[in-house]
Amino acid sequence: ETPREKENSEKEEFKCPISDLETFKNAAGIEVFSYYVNQDCDEIVIDSYVASDYIADLEIPEKIKDIEVTAIRDRAFANITFKSIKLPDSIKYIGKEAFRESDVKELVLPENLEVIDDRAFQYANNLEGTLEIPENVRYIGQYAFQSNYLTSIVFPESIEIIEDGAFLYSELENIEFKGNGKNLRKIGVDAFSVAKVDNKIDVRAFENLEIYDFNNPILYFPEELLNKEGVDNAAN
Repeated sequence: ETPREKENSEKEEFKCPISDLETFKNAAGIEVFSYYVNQDCDEIVIDSYVASDYIADLEIPEKIKDIEVTAIRDRAFANITFKSIKLPDSIKYIGKEAFRESDVKELVLPENLEVIDDRAFQYANNLEGTLEIPENVRYIGQYAFQSNYLTSIVFPESIEIIEDGAFLYSELENIEFKGNGKNLRKIGVDAFSVAKVDNKIDVRAFENLEIYDFNNPILYFPEELLNKEGVDNAAN
């Protein structure tokens, strides 16, 4: 057979087991959420919550029909007051408002996660204790974790951007950046407003930090920087 015929016969053999929006049933046989597959049939995206009755505990599997679950779409579970959320390590992306207004108290984020988009966990007011941001996360969006009782956060070396208001109105007392936050480029305005951190981090410790707010309660600014800021403001 010619190369083209071979290619066609291979295509016919491989049929994606998911063609459209399908629904996932939990162990009790209840339809919990809908999902779809990407064009290459190698990644599943969770689309939205479909359960007609309240489900207290959400568990998303690592694979559905042998295909990895890698993303949660914008608003997929917004305004659903889950008591617990169990996410597989395969998830790389959590969309905007995905778990906005959730009731979870503790959160274990997926190991392969890279992006937590805007307002993903906004008003998940019961969140408490320590939040460990996994090793591959690069981006935390605007107001992603606004309003909760988190007291401690550990950021990975991979973190590049913490957007405006990301942890606004959290009860933070301790913030840690692994690897001296060497990839961090931005801490947005009000990202840590109202945090009460005792050991502030010298802003000079971040070698790539370009954008930050001088009213930042987690950062320590040496005199010469503050004086320069005063001069810059006077010049404007």
